Amino acid sequence: MNRVTGSIQNKNSNGIYHMMVRIKAPDGTVMTRSKTTGIKVGRTKREDDIARRDANNMLSSWIRELERECDAKSDQRLMQALVDWLRSKKSGHNAVRQNTYQSYESFSNNHIIPYFSESNPLLRDMRYRDIKKFVDHLALTLETPTIKKVLVILRGVLDDAVRDEILDYNPCDKLRFAKAKKYEAEALTQEQAVKLISAIEQDLQKRESCWHSGLDSADRRSQGCDGRM
Repeated sequence: MNRVTGSIQNKNSNGIYHMMVRIKAPDGTVMTRSKTTGIKVGRTKREDDIARRDANNMLSSWIRELERECDAKSDQRLMQALVDWLRSKKSGHNAVRQNTYQSYESFSNNHIIPYFSESNPLLRDMRYRDIKKFVDHLALTLETPTIKKVLVILRGVLDDAVRDEILDYNPCDKLRFAKAKKYEAEALTQEQAVKLISAIEQDLQKRESCWHSGLDSADRRSQGCDGRM
């Protein structure tokens, strides 16, 4: 369970109280967040006591809100996160074109869901080794370009988890694919070039000879027909 603690500070002595919180995740990592209260530091002790009391009340409310959010998010599983991600791509300000969405849906149904649906891991537990095993599984039947298209979806889901502070980093970022080998043409030697040109010339001569032979034969047939008329 996440543990959220916080304090009130007069940040940069600007006369406004700010809330500073520390969120300790189950794996021990700590994240910090800040937020202004909009409450001015009091000019007198009495005024400042009231201001600090109101600021601390705001801090307590924010801590409770963050604890609820952390508990809900930390328990989210991959399949639900995938559904949420696909929904965000179908409508709203993150929506994509219909054919793009259909490809996302197809790749999800054909590859991601069949592989992960049974284990359905918690988002907070997703690690590089899980992604690597998935990629190795895909590589049994898919080429690298298609695998990368499938990973666009999984990467997007885990990017949202990083944004929501469920994960510290996206495990997909550690993936590396071997670069495709580029074809490098070998230059012909002078001897090879001479032989190639000679072969081409001989072929052209044969074609030209056949062409003239065909014309002569047609001409003779034409003359024979004229003589019989």
